Amino acid sequence: MKKALIITLFLALALIFVFSASAANVEFTVTAIGNLSILSETQQEVQNCTTNSDTNETSCINQTITENSTELRPWEKSITVDIECESMCSYPIPSFNEPKDVQINEYSVTGDSNATIFFESTNSKKTENPEDKIVVEVKQAEKTAELIFDRILPSSLNEGVSQTNIFIRNNGTASVSYFNISILGAGIAPAFAESFDLLEAGGLSIVPVALNVSGSGEKDIIVKISWKSNSKLYRAIFQSAINVVAAQKPLPVPEEKVNSTEVIARFAADRARLQGYEANYSQKQAAGYLVSSVYDSIKNAKDYVESIQLLIEEGKFSDAKLKLSLLELALDDVDNGLKNALKTQQTWADKLKANALLISVTITAIAGFTTLYERQKIKVKRLKEKIVARRMAKQGIKPEAKKPEKIPQKKKQVHKAKPQKKEEHEEIPSEDPLQNL
Repeated sequence: MKKALIITLFLALALIFVFSASAANVEFTVTAIGNLSILSETQQEVQNCTTNSDTNETSCINQTITENSTELRPWEKSITVDIECESMCSYPIPSFNEPKDVQINEYSVTGDSNATIFFESTNSKKTENPEDKIVVEVKQAEKTAELIFDRILPSSLNEGVSQTNIFIRNNGTASVSYFNISILGAGIAPAFAESFDLLEAGGLSIVPVALNVSGSGEKDIIVKISWKSNSKLYRAIFQSAINVVAAQKPLPVPEEKVNSTEVIARFAADRARLQGYEANYSQKQAAGYLVSSVYDSIKNAKDYVESIQLLIEEGKFSDAKLKLSLLELALDDVDNGLKNALKTQQTWADKLKANALLISVTITAIAGFTTLYERQKIKVKRLKEKIVARRMAKQGIKPEAKKPEKIPQKKKQVHKAKPQKKEEHEEIPSEDPLQNL
Protein backbone atom coordinates (compact mmCIF):
# COMPACT_ATOMS: atom_id res chain seq x y z
CA MET A 1 0.00 0.00 0.00
CA LYS A 2 2.79 2.41 0.95
CA LYS A 3 4.69 1.48 -2.22
CA ALA A 4 1.70 2.27 -4.43
CA LEU A 5 1.18 5.58 -2.62
CA ILE A 6 4.83 6.52 -3.12
CA ILE A 7 4.65 5.68 -6.84
CA THR A 8 1.46 7.74 -7.27
CA LEU A 9 3.01 10.70 -5.46
CA PHE A 10 6.14 10.44 -7.59
CA LEU A 11 4.11 10.44 -10.83
CA ALA A 12 2.09 13.44 -9.67
CA LEU A 13 5.26 15.37 -8.87
CA ALA A 14 6.71 14.38 -12.25
CA LEU A 15 3.62 15.65 -14.07
CA ILE A 16 3.73 18.91 -12.13
CA PHE A 17 7.39 19.30 -13.05
CA VAL A 18 6.72 18.63 -16.74
CA PHE A 19 3.85 21.11 -16.94
CA SER A 20 5.73 23.76 -14.99
CA ALA A 21 8.76 23.29 -17.23
CA SER A 22 6.68 23.82 -20.38
CA ALA A 23 4.69 26.75 -18.91
CA ALA A 24 5.63 30.34 -19.75
CA ASN A 25 5.98 33.19 -17.28
CA VAL A 26 3.45 35.93 -18.06
CA GLU A 27 3.36 39.29 -16.32
CA PHE A 28 0.44 41.68 -16.65
CA THR A 29 -0.81 44.79 -14.87
CA VAL A 30 -4.43 45.47 -13.85
CA THR A 31 -5.45 49.08 -13.25
CA ALA A 32 -8.58 50.24 -11.44
CA ILE A 33 -9.90 53.69 -12.38
CA GLY A 34 -12.53 55.54 -10.33
CA ASN A 35 -13.43 58.58 -8.26
CA LEU A 36 -12.56 59.60 -4.69
CA SER A 37 -15.38 61.39 -2.81
CA ILE A 38 -14.11 64.12 -0.46
CA LEU A 39 -16.72 65.53 1.98
CA SER A 40 -16.09 69.10 3.14
CA GLU A 41 -17.99 71.22 5.69
CA THR A 42 -18.24 75.03 5.67
CA GLN A 43 -19.77 77.31 8.36
CA GLN A 44 -21.16 80.80 7.80
CA GLU A 45 -22.19 83.41 10.46
CA VAL A 46 -25.54 85.07 9.58
CA GLN A 47 -27.27 87.86 11.55
CA ASN A 48 -31.04 87.46 11.73
CA CYS A 49 -32.87 90.69 12.70
CA THR A 50 -36.55 91.32 13.50
CA THR A 51 -38.46 94.63 14.09
CA ASN A 52 -41.18 95.10 16.72
CA SER A 53 -44.08 96.99 15.14
CA ASP A 54 -45.30 98.35 18.43
CA THR A 55 -42.06 99.79 19.74
CA ASN A 56 -40.21 100.05 16.42
CA GLU A 57 -37.26 98.36 18.07
CA THR A 58 -35.03 96.01 16.08
CA SER A 59 -33.47 92.95 17.68
CA CYS A 60 -30.79 90.81 15.98
CA ILE A 61 -29.60 87.27 16.65
CA ASN A 62 -26.38 85.72 15.25
CA GLN A 63 -26.85 82.29 13.63
CA THR A 64 -24.29 79.78 12.31
CA ILE A 65 -25.22 77.97 9.06
CA THR A 66 -23.33 74.76 8.26
CA GLU A 67 -23.11 73.54 4.64
CA ASN A 68 -21.78 70.14 3.48
CA SER A 69 -20.34 69.60 -0.07
CA THR A 70 -18.88 66.59 -1.84
CA GLU A 71 -15.91 66.85 -4.26
CA LEU A 72 -15.02 64.05 -6.72
CA ARG A 73 -11.34 63.56 -7.48
CA PRO A 74 -9.78 61.02 -9.89
CA TRP A 75 -8.51 57.84 -8.25
CA GLU A 76 -6.34 55.12 -9.81
CA LYS A 77 -4.45 52.06 -8.57
CA SER A 78 -2.44 49.37 -10.41
CA ILE A 79 -1.49 45.83 -9.40
CA THR A 80 1.09 43.71 -11.27
CA VAL A 81 0.48 39.96 -11.45
CA ASP A 82 3.08 37.33 -12.42
CA ILE A 83 1.71 33.89 -13.34
CA GLU A 84 2.77 30.75 -15.24
CA CYS A 85 0.60 29.73 -18.18
CA GLU A 86 1.09 26.88 -20.63
CA SER A 87 -1.29 27.90 -23.43
CA MET A 88 -4.51 29.56 -22.11
CA CYS A 89 -5.32 30.61 -18.54
CA SER A 90 -8.06 32.48 -16.70
CA TYR A 91 -7.38 34.76 -13.74
CA PRO A 92 -9.81 36.81 -11.56
CA ILE A 93 -9.51 40.57 -11.18
CA PRO A 94 -7.34 41.17 -8.11
CA SER A 95 -8.69 42.98 -5.06
CA PHE A 96 -7.58 46.61 -4.81
CA ASN A 97 -8.75 47.14 -1.21
CA GLU A 98 -10.06 50.55 -2.17
CA PRO A 99 -11.24 52.92 0.62
CA LYS A 100 -14.93 53.30 1.38
CA ASP A 101 -15.08 56.72 -0.25
CA VAL A 102 -13.71 55.36 -3.59
CA GLN A 103 -16.02 54.28 -6.41
CA ILE A 104 -14.29 52.15 -9.13
CA ASN A 105 -15.79 52.71 -12.58
CA GLU A 106 -13.48 50.76 -14.91
CA TYR A 107 -10.70 48.16 -15.05
CA SER A 108 -7.95 47.93 -17.68
CA VAL A 109 -5.17 45.38 -18.31
CA THR A 110 -1.78 45.51 -20.05
CA GLY A 111 0.79 42.73 -20.40
CA ASP A 112 3.72 41.04 -22.12
CA SER A 113 4.04 41.01 -25.89
CA ASN A 114 4.47 37.22 -25.86
CA ALA A 115 0.87 36.74 -24.71
CA THR A 116 -2.60 38.02 -25.63
CA ILE A 117 -4.42 39.33 -22.53
CA PHE A 118 -8.06 40.50 -22.42
CA PHE A 119 -11.21 40.43 -20.27
CA GLU A 120 -13.54 37.49 -20.83
CA SER A 121 -16.89 39.32 -21.02
CA THR A 122 -15.83 42.22 -23.26
CA ASN A 123 -13.10 40.43 -25.24
CA SER A 124 -11.06 43.62 -24.87
CA LYS A 125 -8.61 45.20 -22.47
CA LYS A 126 -11.28 47.15 -20.54
CA THR A 127 -14.29 46.16 -18.44
CA GLU A 128 -16.65 47.60 -15.85
CA ASN A 129 -17.53 44.27 -14.21
CA PRO A 130 -15.49 43.58 -11.04
CA GLU A 131 -16.43 39.87 -11.30
CA ASP A 132 -14.94 39.57 -14.82
CA LYS A 133 -12.11 37.16 -15.68
CA ILE A 134 -8.73 37.96 -17.21
CA VAL A 135 -7.88 35.57 -20.07
CA VAL A 136 -4.23 34.93 -20.98
CA GLU A 137 -3.33 33.26 -24.31
CA VAL A 138 0.36 32.43 -24.63
CA LYS A 139 1.73 32.84 -28.14
CA GLN A 140 3.39 29.59 -29.21
CA ALA A 141 6.58 30.24 -31.15
CA GLU A 142 6.93 28.24 -34.34
CA LYS A 143 9.73 25.70 -34.10
CA THR A 144 12.12 25.76 -37.05
CA ALA A 145 15.57 24.42 -37.73
CA GLU A 146 18.45 26.73 -38.66
CA LEU A 147 21.58 24.97 -39.89
CA ILE A 148 24.83 26.91 -40.07
CA PHE A 149 28.38 26.06 -41.14
CA ASP A 150 30.59 25.86 -38.06
CA ARG A 151 34.07 24.93 -39.38
CA ILE A 152 36.07 22.55 -41.57
CA LEU A 153 38.74 20.25 -40.11
CA PRO A 154 41.43 19.78 -41.09
CA SER A 155 41.61 23.13 -42.82
CA SER A 156 44.98 22.31 -44.42
CA LEU A 157 44.85 19.71 -47.20
CA ASN A 158 47.31 18.19 -49.67
CA GLU A 159 46.87 18.42 -53.39
CA GLY A 160 44.78 15.62 -54.80
CA VAL A 161 42.03 13.75 -52.98
CA SER A 162 41.87 14.40 -49.24
CA GLN A 163 39.40 13.55 -46.51
CA THR A 164 38.00 16.40 -44.44
CA ASN A 165 35.11 16.95 -42.03
CA ILE A 166 32.40 19.59 -42.22
CA PHE A 167 30.88 20.68 -38.88
CA ILE A 168 27.20 21.71 -39.06
CA ARG A 169 25.36 23.23 -36.09
CA ASN A 170 21.57 23.51 -35.57
CA ASN A 171 20.82 26.93 -34.09
CA GLY A 172 17.04 26.51 -34.44
CA THR A 173 14.36 25.13 -32.14
CA ALA A 174 13.35 22.05 -34.18
CA SER A 175 15.31 18.92 -35.06
CA VAL A 176 16.31 17.86 -38.60
CA SER A 177 16.41 14.26 -39.80
CA TYR A 178 18.11 14.91 -43.14
CA PHE A 179 20.32 17.56 -44.78
CA ASN A 180 22.92 17.71 -47.55
CA ILE A 181 26.06 19.74 -48.26
CA SER A 182 27.53 21.01 -51.54
CA ILE A 183 31.11 22.38 -51.71
CA LEU A 184 32.46 24.51 -54.56
CA GLY A 185 35.63 26.49 -55.09
CA ALA A 186 38.36 27.50 -57.53
CA GLY A 187 40.65 24.51 -58.17
CA ILE A 188 38.27 22.25 -56.21
CA ALA A 189 36.13 19.60 -57.84
CA PRO A 190 32.46 19.99 -56.80
CA ALA A 191 31.72 17.73 -53.80
CA PHE A 192 28.43 16.53 -52.33
CA ALA A 193 27.62 14.85 -49.00
CA GLU A 194 24.45 14.12 -47.04
CA SER A 195 23.48 13.12 -43.52
CA PHE A 196 20.55 10.96 -42.41
CA ASP A 197 21.31 11.28 -38.68
CA LEU A 198 18.89 13.23 -36.46
CA LEU A 199 20.31 16.64 -35.63
CA GLU A 200 18.61 18.02 -32.53
CA ALA A 201 18.16 21.72 -31.80
CA GLY A 202 21.46 23.11 -30.54
CA GLY A 203 23.31 19.97 -31.66
CA LEU A 204 26.46 19.61 -33.77
CA SER A 205 26.87 17.18 -36.67
CA ILE A 206 30.11 16.11 -38.36
CA VAL A 207 29.85 15.16 -42.05
CA PRO A 208 32.92 13.58 -43.76
CA VAL A 209 33.63 14.89 -47.27
CA ALA A 210 36.26 13.87 -49.85
CA LEU A 211 37.74 16.90 -51.64
CA ASN A 212 39.80 16.80 -54.84
CA VAL A 213 41.92 19.98 -54.92
CA SER A 214 44.64 21.19 -57.27
CA GLY A 215 47.06 24.06 -56.90
CA SER A 216 48.71 25.16 -53.69
CA GLY A 217 47.97 28.12 -51.46
CA GLU A 218 44.89 29.45 -49.72
CA LYS A 219 41.65 28.77 -51.58
CA ASP A 220 38.15 30.08 -50.96
CA ILE A 221 35.37 27.51 -50.76
CA ILE A 222 31.58 27.86 -50.85
CA VAL A 223 29.53 25.60 -48.53
CA LYS A 224 25.85 25.26 -49.39
CA ILE A 225 23.52 23.55 -46.86
CA SER A 226 19.99 22.37 -47.75
CA TRP A 227 17.42 21.04 -45.27
CA LYS A 228 13.67 20.77 -44.71
CA SER A 229 11.71 22.03 -41.71
CA ASN A 230 7.92 22.38 -41.24
CA SER A 231 7.35 21.14 -44.81
CA LYS A 232 9.48 24.01 -46.17
CA LEU A 233 12.81 23.79 -47.97
CA TYR A 234 15.62 25.98 -46.62
CA ARG A 235 19.04 26.78 -48.01
CA ALA A 236 22.05 28.59 -46.57
CA ILE A 237 25.35 29.56 -48.23
CA PHE A 238 28.59 30.12 -46.31
CA GLN A 239 32.11 31.07 -47.37
CA SER A 240 35.30 29.70 -45.84
CA ALA A 241 38.93 29.03 -46.78
CA ILE A 242 41.34 26.08 -46.80
CA ASN A 243 45.12 25.86 -47.22
CA VAL A 244 46.36 23.52 -49.93
CA VAL A 245 49.90 22.13 -49.61
CA ALA A 246 51.74 21.44 -52.85
CA ALA A 247 52.33 17.78 -53.61
CA GLN A 248 55.88 16.39 -53.46
CA LYS A 249 55.46 14.70 -56.85
CA PRO A 250 53.85 16.17 -59.95
CA LEU A 251 50.25 15.31 -60.22
CA PRO A 252 49.51 12.77 -62.96
CA VAL A 253 46.56 14.84 -64.11
CA PRO A 254 47.44 18.38 -65.24
CA GLU A 255 45.53 21.27 -63.84
CA GLU A 256 42.31 21.86 -65.65
CA LYS A 257 42.32 24.92 -67.86
CA VAL A 258 39.34 27.17 -67.93
CA ASN A 259 37.56 27.24 -71.28
CA SER A 260 36.67 30.88 -71.90
CA THR A 261 34.13 29.99 -74.61
CA GLU A 262 32.34 27.65 -72.20
CA VAL A 263 32.30 30.30 -69.47
CA ILE A 264 30.85 32.94 -71.84
CA ALA A 265 28.19 30.55 -73.17
CA ARG A 266 27.28 29.45 -69.65
CA PHE A 267 27.05 33.09 -68.53
CA ALA A 268 24.74 33.96 -71.45
CA ALA A 269 22.45 31.03 -70.61
CA ASP A 270 22.30 32.00 -66.92
CA ARG A 271 21.57 35.64 -67.78
CA ALA A 272 18.71 34.58 -70.09
CA ARG A 273 17.43 32.32 -67.31
CA LEU A 274 17.43 35.30 -64.91
CA GLN A 275 15.46 37.40 -67.41
CA GLY A 276 12.85 34.65 -67.65
CA TYR A 277 12.57 34.51 -63.86
CA GLU A 278 12.13 38.31 -63.71
CA ALA A 279 9.24 38.11 -66.18
CA ASN A 280 7.67 35.26 -64.19
CA TYR A 281 8.14 37.27 -60.98
CA SER A 282 6.28 40.27 -62.47
CA GLN A 283 3.42 38.05 -63.71
CA LYS A 284 2.97 36.30 -60.36
CA GLN A 285 3.19 39.59 -58.47
CA ALA A 286 0.45 41.06 -60.66
CA ALA A 287 -1.66 37.89 -60.17
CA GLY A 288 -1.55 38.29 -56.37
CA TYR A 289 1.13 35.71 -55.46
CA LEU A 290 3.31 36.22 -52.37
CA VAL A 291 6.68 36.65 -54.11
CA SER A 292 8.16 39.41 -51.96
CA SER A 293 10.72 36.95 -50.51
CA VAL A 294 12.02 36.21 -54.03
CA TYR A 295 13.06 39.83 -54.54
CA ASP A 296 16.29 39.45 -52.50
CA SER A 297 17.34 36.36 -54.47
CA ILE A 298 16.76 38.19 -57.77
CA LYS A 299 18.80 41.15 -56.49
CA ASN A 300 21.67 38.82 -55.48
CA ALA A 301 21.58 37.18 -58.89
CA LYS A 302 21.78 40.59 -60.59
CA ASP A 303 24.83 41.50 -58.46
CA TYR A 304 26.53 38.27 -59.54
CA VAL A 305 25.73 39.03 -63.19
CA GLU A 306 27.42 42.43 -62.92
CA SER A 307 30.52 40.90 -61.25
CA ILE A 308 30.80 38.11 -63.84
CA GLN A 309 30.41 40.58 -66.70
CA LEU A 310 33.33 42.63 -65.32
CA LEU A 311 35.52 39.53 -64.79
CA ILE A 312 34.89 38.32 -68.35
CA GLU A 313 35.79 41.74 -69.75
CA GLU A 314 39.06 41.64 -67.72
CA GLY A 315 39.81 38.10 -68.94
CA LYS A 316 39.62 36.53 -65.46
CA PHE A 317 37.71 33.44 -66.56
CA SER A 318 38.76 31.28 -63.58
CA ASP A 319 37.21 33.74 -61.13
CA ALA A 320 34.23 34.17 -63.43
CA LYS A 321 33.64 30.40 -63.36
CA LEU A 322 33.52 30.45 -59.55
CA LYS A 323 31.08 33.36 -59.59
CA LEU A 324 28.96 31.45 -62.11
CA SER A 325 28.49 28.71 -59.52
CA LEU A 326 27.24 31.31 -57.02
CA LEU A 327 24.95 32.81 -59.66
CA GLU A 328 23.41 29.41 -60.41
CA LEU A 329 22.83 28.79 -56.71
CA ALA A 330 21.01 32.12 -56.50
CA LEU A 331 18.96 31.22 -59.60
CA ASP A 332 17.99 27.92 -57.95
CA ASP A 333 16.70 29.90 -54.96
CA VAL A 334 14.66 32.15 -57.29
CA ASP A 335 13.21 29.11 -59.08
CA ASN A 336 12.28 27.44 -55.80
CA GLY A 337 10.68 30.64 -54.47
CA LEU A 338 8.57 31.17 -57.60
CA LYS A 339 7.40 27.55 -57.63
CA ASN A 340 6.39 27.58 -53.96
CA ALA A 341 4.80 31.06 -54.02
CA LEU A 342 1.34 31.10 -52.50
CA LYS A 343 -1.54 33.11 -53.90
CA THR A 344 -3.38 35.53 -51.62
CA GLN A 345 -6.99 34.68 -50.86
CA GLN A 346 -9.46 36.55 -53.05
CA THR A 347 -12.23 38.50 -51.39
CA TRP A 348 -15.86 38.22 -52.45
CA ALA A 349 -15.56 41.56 -54.29
CA ASP A 350 -12.51 40.28 -56.24
CA LYS A 351 -14.40 37.14 -57.28
CA LEU A 352 -17.39 39.27 -58.30
CA LYS A 353 -15.17 41.48 -60.47
CA ALA A 354 -13.50 38.42 -62.03
CA ASN A 355 -16.92 36.95 -62.92
CA ALA A 356 -18.59 40.24 -63.93
CA LEU A 357 -18.60 39.28 -67.62
CA LEU A 358 -20.10 35.85 -66.93
CA ILE A 359 -22.82 37.37 -64.72
CA SER A 360 -23.66 39.99 -67.38
CA VAL A 361 -23.94 37.36 -70.13
CA THR A 362 -26.11 35.15 -67.89
CA ILE A 363 -28.51 38.00 -67.07
CA THR A 364 -28.78 38.96 -70.76
CA ALA A 365 -29.51 35.36 -71.72
CA ILE A 366 -32.23 35.04 -69.05
CA ALA A 367 -33.85 38.33 -70.15
CA GLY A 368 -33.81 37.21 -73.81
CA PHE A 369 -35.31 33.85 -72.93
CA THR A 370 -38.06 35.55 -70.87
CA THR A 371 -38.93 37.93 -73.74
CA LEU A 372 -39.00 35.06 -76.24
CA TYR A 373 -41.28 33.05 -73.94
CA GLU A 374 -43.72 35.95 -73.52
CA ARG A 375 -43.87 36.54 -77.26
CA GLN A 376 -44.47 32.86 -77.94
CA LYS A 377 -47.18 32.82 -75.27
CA ILE A 378 -48.98 35.73 -77.01
CA LYS A 379 -48.76 34.00 -80.39
CA VAL A 380 -50.23 30.77 -78.97
CA LYS A 381 -53.05 32.74 -77.32
CA ARG A 382 -53.91 34.51 -80.58
CA LEU A 383 -53.84 31.21 -82.47
CA LYS A 384 -56.26 29.64 -79.98
CA GLU A 385 -58.59 32.63 -80.32
CA LYS A 386 -58.58 32.26 -84.11
CA ILE A 387 -59.39 28.53 -83.90
CA VAL A 388 -62.27 29.17 -81.48
CA ALA A 389 -63.59 31.98 -83.71
CA ARG A 390 -63.53 29.71 -86.77
CA ARG A 391 -65.43 26.98 -84.94
CA MET A 392 -68.01 29.44 -83.71
CA ALA A 393 -68.40 30.91 -87.23
CA LYS A 394 -69.07 27.43 -88.69
CA GLN A 395 -71.77 26.80 -86.07
CA GLY A 396 -73.32 30.24 -86.48
CA ILE A 397 -72.46 31.35 -82.95
CA LYS A 398 -71.77 34.99 -82.28
CA PRO A 399 -68.23 35.83 -81.16
CA GLU A 400 -69.53 37.05 -77.77
CA ALA A 401 -70.80 33.57 -76.91
CA LYS A 402 -68.36 31.53 -74.81
CA LYS A 403 -68.44 28.22 -72.91
CA PRO A 404 -66.79 26.20 -75.67
CA GLU A 405 -67.50 23.00 -73.71
CA LYS A 406 -71.05 22.86 -75.21
CA ILE A 407 -69.84 23.18 -78.81
CA PRO A 408 -69.43 19.40 -79.33
CA GLN A 409 -73.17 18.85 -78.48
CA LYS A 410 -74.27 21.47 -81.05
CA LYS A 411 -71.85 20.01 -83.59
CA LYS A 412 -73.79 16.72 -83.54
CA GLN A 413 -77.05 18.55 -84.36
CA VAL A 414 -75.67 20.51 -87.34
CA HIS A 415 -76.75 17.73 -89.80
CA LYS A 416 -80.47 17.89 -88.75
CA ALA A 417 -83.17 19.89 -90.47
CA LYS A 418 -82.72 23.62 -90.64
CA PRO A 419 -85.78 24.47 -88.57
CA GLN A 420 -84.55 22.26 -85.75
CA LYS A 421 -81.09 23.77 -86.00
CA LYS A 422 -82.57 27.24 -85.63
CA GLU A 423 -84.56 26.20 -82.55
CA GLU A 424 -81.58 24.54 -80.92
CA HIS A 425 -79.48 27.55 -81.70
CA GLU A 426 -81.93 29.68 -79.79
CA GLU A 427 -81.48 27.46 -76.72
CA ILE A 428 -77.79 28.30 -76.38
CA PRO A 429 -77.50 30.47 -73.29
CA SER A 430 -76.06 33.92 -73.70
CA GLU A 431 -73.27 35.15 -71.50
CA ASP A 432 -75.03 38.47 -71.07
CA PRO A 433 -76.26 38.35 -67.44
CA LEU A 434 -79.37 40.46 -68.27
CA GLN A 435 -80.50 38.00 -70.95
CA ASN A 436 -80.11 35.02 -68.61
CA LEU A 437 -82.34 36.73 -66.11
